[in-house]
Amino acid sequence: MATIKAADQITVLDVSDAYNVVLSSEAYTFLGDTQGAVAGSKCTTDAAAYCGNNMCSVVTVDPKAIVCPTGVTAGVSNSGTSKVTITFTLTAKLTTACEATIPVVVDGITISKKFSFAVSRTGATGAKGDTGATGPTGPQGPQGVSPTVSVTKTNGVTTITITDKNGTHTQTVKDGTNGTPGATGVNGKTSYFHVKYSNDGGKTFTSNSGEDVGMYIGTCTDYNPTDPATVSSYTWARIKGETGAKGDKGATGPTGPQGNTGPTGPRGPQGNAGADAITVTITSSNGIIFKNNTGSTVLTAHVFKGSAEQIIADNGTVSGLGTIKWYKGATLVSTSKTYTVTAGAVDNSQAYTCQLEA
Repeated sequence: MATIKAADQITVLDVSDAYNVVLSSEAYTFLGDTQGAVAGSKCTTDAAAYCGNNMCSVVTVDPKAIVCPTGVTAGVSNSGTSKVTITFTLTAKLTTACEATIPVVVDGITISKKFSFAVSRTGATGAKGDTGATGPTGPQGPQGVSPTVSVTKTNGVTTITITDKNGTHTQTVKDGTNGTPGATGVNGKTSYFHVKYSNDGGKTFTSNSGEDVGMYIGTCTDYNPTDPATVSSYTWARIKGETGAKGDKGATGPTGPQGNTGPTGPRGPQGNAGADAITVTITSSNGIIFKNNTGSTVLTAHVFKGSAEQIIADNGTVSGLGTIKWYKGATLVSTSKTYTVTAGAVDNSQAYTCQLEA
């Protein structure tokens, strides 16, 4: 069994932008009769998801999880692709406005979206008017002349000419024009999550423009993909505690009675010098935080005997001391001086341990 002479651990984080789910339409109005929309009427909407500006390739919707109002059922097609289609069908006459709830799952996160239904009813037919009394039949007049009608359009003006037994009559009408189109709607906004670090409670950033881990972490969410450059834009919280105060010196114990002096023995040979303490530390070439599941960093082991750093071969061998081994959690992943970590290997956070084993 290997002996662990020294060890160090580092935790790598992956901070991703917020997810946003969109529907191609969020409401539908059914055309109905005087009572409401008839059974069998259908409507559809598509669901897609975005992480930051990137469209997610897998979106899942379970039709059994959709909460529908009474008289409405839901079907799903293309679940597990980048765009899922949801079809709503009326199983009974719909008489009032209502809504359905659609749970959309992306990367294990469930986001519920609302879809609204409305009904446009046909107005009732008005009552039929009374029939008037029939008057007496008068003498037959001369046979009438059938009128003629002609219509012409010139420069946006319509001219209607009617010729009958009384002569020719003309009526002009100016053509109507279409209304002015409405303004284009404003595009939806994408939110961004930003992380920075400080050592003085958010007065100044740490080195590397706040990318190096400090005693405080600052976070903010806005609609700009670029990290804010002012510390006041972030909300700060402590992630490392201060060094505790040194404890008081313990009371001196009572002095016991002095014993008799024993006989002087022969002096033995001088002992060997004690071994220097052995320590292991880890450095990271690219910090410990990935964003949006992209990037990589190289973890490097350093071995010290006392204050002197030891030479580590590429295969992890430290002459006379042992071998460097890397663990992801409890799993051995490499025996080497360095170990490369990619963002794809980190789910939110991952601890890596470096051990000098003999």
